[in-house]
Amino acid sequence: MERANNKILDANKIWDGKTLPLKLRVKGYFKKDLGIPRNFSTKGNPKPGKVFLYTKIEEIK
Repeated sequence: MERANNKILDANKIWDGKTLPLKLRVKGYFKKDLGIPRNFSTKGNPKPGKVFLYTKIEEIK
């Protein structure tokens, strides 16, 4: 999951790292081709998969 553009709130910056559950409502679409989300970091070589681009995001309280 990644944001469609830099003007949209970054989902990775919403969570404080402690409080659960975190509920988000997102709207968007899947990229046509398989890929790896931008700024995705992992060890090894991840296999490309479906990437969801969100165009709207809001935290549900």
